[in-house]
Amino acid sequence: MATKKEPLDDLEGKDVFDEIPEEKEEDELEDDLPIEEDSAAKETARMTSDVPVQIVAVMAKKTISVKELVSLKTGQVINLARPANEVIDLVAGGKLIAKGELVDIDGKLGVRIVKMVR
Repeated sequence: MATKKEPLDDLEGKDVFDEIPEEKEEDELEDDLPIEEDSAAKETARMTSDVPVQIVAVMAKKTISVKELVSLKTGQVINLARPANEVIDLVAGGKLIAKGELVDIDGKLGVRIVKMVR
């Protein structure tokens, strides 16, 4: 799959989150694997389906100096310069997998997926 370098929505810095897969057009969404590789891929998926994967919800990134870092205090507010209702990035294995919006689930924080990124 081809990838392109582009900054994530209003995020600063460069790291593994900067690699964003190019989205395919609807008519390009066919499986790219030959038949024999497809069955091997399905077997691998079946064998690894119970392996835990950590999902990270990225609201924003901010670069600060070491001086600012060591002077942080309890109760201090860090301005992330991102609207509170903007979608967040869901990342697994260092790759962007989805966009979502924060929701309240019985007093706990959750994410409603609004777009899958393949």
